Amino acid sequence: MAKKQAPKKIFVLSTSKRNNSRSTIVLDNIVSNLTESLASSKGIVVEYYDLHIALKESSIFSSQAGKEMIKAFQTADAWILGTPIYNWQTNPDLLTFLNIAIDSDKIKKFVPLILVAAAGSKTAITCLDGLMRAFTMELDAMVLGKPIVITEESLTKTGGLDVAFEKRYQTYLTQLLYLLSE
Repeated sequence: MAKKQAPKKIFVLSTSKRNNSRSTIVLDNIVSNLTESLASSKGIVVEYYDLHIALKESSIFSSQAGKEMIKAFQTADAWILGTPIYNWQTNPDLLTFLNIAIDSDKIKKFVPLILVAAAGSKTAITCLDGLMRAFTMELDAMVLGKPIVITEESLTKTGGLDVAFEKRYQTYLTQLLYLLSE
């Protein structure tokens, strides 16, 4: 009898301190679309984490939620990370989490990554270079396209996502689901 294969896991992490931030709006939309896409298929689950909920409980080093989040990151088959960009720098909370969670002996190689960032302008993407390089060079992650940077122009007047912006991230999600179905 064939051994039942464990479901593939997509680890989604929000590092924004605000509930309705632009990066959270995109992540919520992505998770919603992934859930709808996966409703008819089996074998892939989405695990959505909010870093600041874990940090409110206690130190990420010692809280149960923090330990579970780190383990989920380390064992994930794909990563989708959402972060605001502050003063042309990657969110320090995300960097702290990654410094704790990255243990290359426990992390799989060639994990697909989608990075979502909220910024004041599209040129803020340059501050993510070091982060992207660390994922590709140190962890052998497979970055799916350039980071998705959401700016004020990416939102409609009602706060929804612009159609062109949504099409771009849908392309990345299609690539991600294809890689996970292999």
